[in-house]
Amino acid sequence: MVLVGGFMKGRSDGLEGLLQFLSHGSLLRKALFHAGFKVIQSHWLLLKLATFSYARFWQNLREFEPLDATIRNIFPDVKNHSVPALRSLCRYLIDMDLFDELDSISAPVLFIVGEKDPIIPQAHQIACAEKLEHSELFVFKACGHFKFAEDSKKFEAIVLEWLDHHG
Repeated sequence: MVLVGGFMKGRSDGLEGLLQFLSHGSLLRKALFHAGFKVIQSHWLLLKLATFSYARFWQNLREFEPLDATIRNIFPDVKNHSVPALRSLCRYLIDMDLFDELDSISAPVLFIVGEKDPIIPQAHQIACAEKLEHSELFVFKACGHFKFAEDSKKFEAIVLEWLDHHG
């Protein structure tokens, strides 16, 4: 199993954390949550712009060749997401904790962690890797959430070597 920015606790940082914050509480926060998603759903370029907040090296993400095609391919689904359902998901995820499920994982696991991941705290990912007996951890120094785009050659080499080692 390869986890790229995998999480076991739902509380996020960055844009995701802001959405989780806006998903709880007052009518104003609810309105801001809905307005934010409606903006992202209005055009694929706005979704792309929001995506840059996930990267530490947004310039590398911008130059990642498959980015535009990927954003264009997923945009129809993003556009059709139910905003109230997304708000419910954000409210649920904030309290999620799957650390008690780790005992059920016996397969080898490679954790690929961005030191500067603005979404999933590095400490959560390291704690998860430490609890799994058959895990390996690789931290991309100074990278954000999109390690595969921020340092694609290094990412590819690590994954291929790990897969080759584990057959």
